[in-house]
Amino acid sequence: MLKKLSPGSKKIESRGCGIFFGLFLAGSAFPGLVALVRILSDDPESEWVTSGISIFFVAACIVIGLAVIAVNVISWISEARIGKPEVSINAESVRVGDGFSVNYSQTFRQKTEVTKIRMSLIKRESATFSAGTDTTTVTHDEPAGEFEAPPKLFEAGEKLNFSRGMKIPAGGMHTFRTKHNEISWLVRVKVDITGWPDYSEEFEVRVLAGRVAG
Repeated sequence: MLKKLSPGSKKIESRGCGIFFGLFLAGSAFPGLVALVRILSDDPESEWVTSGISIFFVAACIVIGLAVIAVNVISWISEARIGKPEVSINAESVRVGDGFSVNYSQTFRQKTEVTKIRMSLIKRESATFSAGTDTTTVTHDEPAGEFEAPPKLFEAGEKLNFSRGMKIPAGGMHTFRTKHNEISWLVRVKVDITGWPDYSEEFEVRVLAGRVAG
């Protein structure tokens, strides 16, 4: 029985925040740029050096904002171009020390040249620290298995399917979450595409504690 894994939502949220930040930065700076240009046009004797520096920094904010928007939008287009993969495992539950198969399926929506497809099993440890009003989260990824598919030119509508075995190390830790600490297991898929931003997605595998020997 195959259990379909769900992609994480953090990347979607991050991309939405990126676009919002870019719009906010560019939108906030644009009126200031217009105002500065009008001041210089109406008053030729105004301080050109000071006004010029102000224009430079305001214009830089606009450029940065547009660049942030472009990066996120192009990445979205890249995902739409190749189509989202489906990742599933052949076990309803996975325990520490268990082996399992990861099944990968993807239909390419457009003709796409793929230089590499990498599928990795990763243990992610996160720790959150607070100092006064500041909160910091430190994340460490530890690879536990990896597979790479060879490069290939996929035609529109062509489907890629493969299955590979992976294993949670016997000395590993099960999934757990507390207020300040977290351990999670992820299957990360990364598709390198010629001429487009790489596609990357993470799928969580919930790992239970190992069986008690007896």
